[in-house]
Amino acid sequence: MILVVKDLITAKKINKNIKINKKGEEMTNNLRRFSQDLRAFAKRTKDFKYTESALITFLITRMIFSAGKLDAAPKEPTIESQRRSISTSITDMRQNFKRVKAETKKLIKDSNMELIQLMEQGDHVTKSPWSTWQFGQNFFYDDWHGAYKGRGDKKTKYPYEGIFERGDRYERAINPLSDKYEEMPLASRKNAASSSQRTGLVSDSYGLVGVKPLLEPTVGFNVSVAIRPKQVVKGAITIADKTPATPAQPETIIFNAPNISVTAPAAPQVEPAQVTISSLTVTPPTLPSITLPTPLSFSPVTPTITAPTAPTLAPITVPQITFQAQGFGQDRQAMIHGSQGIHLMNFSSYSGSGATFNVTNNSSTLSSGSVSYNPGNLASLSLPSGVWPHSTASAGTISSGDTMSVPSMNAIFSHVVPTSVNMTGDYTLNSSASRNILFISVNPYDYYETPGDKTFDFNGNVTLNSNGGSSVVGIEHQLLNGGGGGGRNPDNQVASIVNNSGTITLGSGSNMIGMMIDTEYFGNPSYNKFTKTPQTNNKGKIIIGAGARSSVGIDFGFYSLDSTKKGPNSSVEIGNITIDGDNNYGYRQKDYVSNSAIYYDDVASVNGGTGVITLNGKKNIGIAIFHGKSSGDPISNFNNINVTVNGTENIGFLRGATTSTNNSVLTLDSAKLGTVKFGSSTTKSALFVSEKYEIALDKDITVGSTGVENSILRANAAGKVRLKAGKSITATTDKIYGVVAGGGSGAEAYTEGTVNITGNDSIGMAVTTGDKGELLSTGVLNINGGAASGSTGIYNTGTFTDKGKITLSGKSLGIYTEGTMTINAISGDSISGSSDEITGIYSAGSGTTINHGKITLTGKKLKE
Repeated sequence: MILVVKDLITAKKINKNIKINKKGEEMTNNLRRFSQDLRAFAKRTKDFKYTESALITFLITRMIFSAGKLDAAPKEPTIESQRRSISTSITDMRQNFKRVKAETKKLIKDSNMELIQLMEQGDHVTKSPWSTWQFGQNFFYDDWHGAYKGRGDKKTKYPYEGIFERGDRYERAINPLSDKYEEMPLASRKNAASSSQRTGLVSDSYGLVGVKPLLEPTVGFNVSVAIRPKQVVKGAITIADKTPATPAQPETIIFNAPNISVTAPAAPQVEPAQVTISSLTVTPPTLPSITLPTPLSFSPVTPTITAPTAPTLAPITVPQITFQAQGFGQDRQAMIHGSQGIHLMNFSSYSGSGATFNVTNNSSTLSSGSVSYNPGNLASLSLPSGVWPHSTASAGTISSGDTMSVPSMNAIFSHVVPTSVNMTGDYTLNSSASRNILFISVNPYDYYETPGDKTFDFNGNVTLNSNGGSSVVGIEHQLLNGGGGGGRNPDNQVASIVNNSGTITLGSGSNMIGMMIDTEYFGNPSYNKFTKTPQTNNKGKIIIGAGARSSVGIDFGFYSLDSTKKGPNSSVEIGNITIDGDNNYGYRQKDYVSNSAIYYDDVASVNGGTGVITLNGKKNIGIAIFHGKSSGDPISNFNNINVTVNGTENIGFLRGATTSTNNSVLTLDSAKLGTVKFGSSTTKSALFVSEKYEIALDKDITVGSTGVENSILRANAAGKVRLKAGKSITATTDKIYGVVAGGGSGAEAYTEGTVNITGNDSIGMAVTTGDKGELLSTGVLNINGGAASGSTGIYNTGTFTDKGKITLSGKSLGIYTEGTMTINAISGDSISGSSDEITGIYSAGSGTTINHGKITLTGKKLKE
């Protein structure tokens, strides 16, 4: 029997509690309410008795059953089965709720733990509940109410106090009549003693003294080699006569002549027979009539062979940048106008606003703009026992007109103390000094005093201009650990990191450097080097402007070494360097063999990063290696170098002439090279050049449309280049040269791989007079000449050995030789091709020898 609930109030109350609690209240509370409401209903209803089964049935069906009035009750097992099923479902729900609750508690616990850990890692300051005060007082005299008698009365003639500056030794040694004199830097400085530095001034006026310029006469003198050959005195050589031994005479042989008697025979009597010959009558035969055919006309066509255009190899001009920048000693307190020739030093932050510094040998003036500085927490650092605290100045700002004077000016900014630095703003440095001037010098000898790596991060923009003839450096990283004397065992092993995250522009002048790494190693070699690798990173840009010459983007300087003679152990990130001027380097490793043959042995990785060295202008070099590691591959620590060669007479990668004795092969593979390519209008340039020892190209190179007279792999002077087996050079442009030995006497070029040339006036391999080349047995030249003037496989005016294969198509010439050519193919065709206008060998001299080889050509106009 179904009992319908007529008590509407009770039914609504029960049904209301059945709704899902969206706020997440627990199921247990809901079941308890259902039970209480159903018990109250049972008390008011006579035919209904409350049981748990009735509660469960109501929850499922929303109806109330009374089993007492039914005519046929269901079987007990069925009811019991349903009850167990419902009970199991409720139990599962309870377990799920418990599991969710446990997971929630665990999540809350983990979140609390994370918050606790974050708080433990933070810096906390407990402020006292009462007020505290600090008082300070300072006073100094800045006005002496006058000057000594006579001071300043000669300013009209001597604004520089009458002290003239001599030129450097190179400037003084160059004769004004020399061609090199015009290359000297010019300036208009009243205090200069050299005429080249007094352009536009009255030449005979030096203050109150007038002089007459005289040119010292050229004096000739004999130069001879002082050789004193030793005098060799030889005594007479006496050889005693030797009496020859008399040989024994052999026994005499006696012949007995035989006695032969011969009787002469009688002469026979012969009578010849008489022969009669009758006369013969001969009738001549009738000659047949023979008509001869018309003679064949044989007029062979004379082949027309045009000699290929000789390769136009621009002379390799390596900029002779011989200047050497270096560091200096620095103090460890935060201050301005340091007596060591430093304008601002050891602050934790700098912010410049149009700041322009004009620097001479003994002064620095902020002519415009301002610079704000802040020492940070330098004064409150916790330092190791026995280390003196760092004195510090308060935060402040220097403005236009701020000037300092010292005996010798060295740097605008310096940093040695154990704090990181962030530098922002815009700056300009104009140097007329004849001594080395640094914009920023980082000398991290006190970094060990506190834990953690320290970073000097330049996030601003600076333009360097140099017209004083000496070097000007943007950022110097001068490595020294273990205190200013390098003699303290570092309490903390940390890394010094210098980042250029802004833009360094080398504006006008010469002898400028964007970033420089050098060392100040002395003291204890066990302490003065960094155990953790220092880093020198160009993460921003270095721009060598159109007015810059003889300057370098990233360079290594030389200051001081300890007894180990090893140089910097910093890693280097080259980054983005753009060269717009002439005669400049992007990245250079200068030759310091005379100082230390192992100077570069400890240099960590040199990485191109995500940047590119872009060469514009003229006679510039992207990567210049004059000195590398002392054994093995000189640049085994290089990786991912990227260079784009634009402009004229530029070089992407150079192994330069050096005094190093490490003649190991310098291998350029896919690990060391990223992308090295020509621009769209490059002329008379080269991607890879060796002036001494060997460069082995172990990477595929493809050259598309570009300018003319460019070389891909070139040996110059005493250099050697090699295209490795299995690698290829592919060029699809006109007048380009694949593998070249030229520009000197003694250059060598070897091809083990494949050279693919397509276009006009291009050459696969070229060897000039006095040089040597070889196409090895694994080497292949595939030449597909253009219809206009074609291309050539081998162009030789020196000495060449061909052991490989040349395949011709289009309008092509296999070999053109005016020098010594030896063809000694190992197997198969030496020269083969199928085209209407192909030539196998064109020999313009008499030095061609074919020892072994085969020429197979198919076409209409073939020449061998």
